[in-house]
Amino acid sequence: MQTELRQFIEQSLFCRPAILRVAELLPPDEAGLDAVIADTVRENNPKALFHVLVAALGAGRRVDAKHLATGATLLGHPLWLGNILMKIQGDVPEQVLAAMDNSRFTQHI
Repeated sequence: MQTELRQFIEQSLFCRPAILRVAELLPPDEAGLDAVIADTVRENNPKALFHVLVAALGAGRRVDAKHLATGATLLGHPLWLGNILMKIQGDVPEQVLAAMDNSRFTQHI
C-alpha cells in the first residue's frame, strides 16, 4: 500500500470525507487496487481493509471476492459484512465458506 494512503487511513476516522479521500488515493488500475486489498488482508489491518473496500465499492470499482477467504473476519459487524457481500464480485459463497473452513469466520452470526 502506498505510504500516503496508509498514513491517511491511520490518522482518519471512518466518515464520508475520509472515504472519498481514500477513493482518490486508490490506484487507478484494477491490479493495483487488488494489490492494496491483498496487502491490507495480509497485514491483518481491519481499519485499512474497511476503508479501502468501502471507498472502492462506493466509487464503483470492481473488488474480487477472493479477499473474503482471509479478510471476511476483519470486516467486523455482520451488517457491514453483508453490505460488502452484496457489492463484491466473484464467487462470494465459495470465499465465505473458505473463511469458515479456515476458522477465520465466527459461527455466531
